[in-house]
Amino acid sequence: MTAVVVPEVGCEVSRQGWIDHAKGRIVPSEVPETVTALDEIPRNQSGTLLEGALRA
Repeated sequence: MTAVVVPEVGCEVSRQGWIDHAKGRIVPSEVPETVTALDEIPRNQSGTLLEGALRA
């Protein structure tokens, strides 16, 4: 499982830091193995999430 995050401006958390943060808050089977940081979540003109763009 991969998590996609959009860090706030100036946020300096490592990818492992995101995973460690998740481990303390969600069940182990849902903890992501990898983390991808984006500048913004891809959306279409109506604001719907473009899941295909996240998988690419």
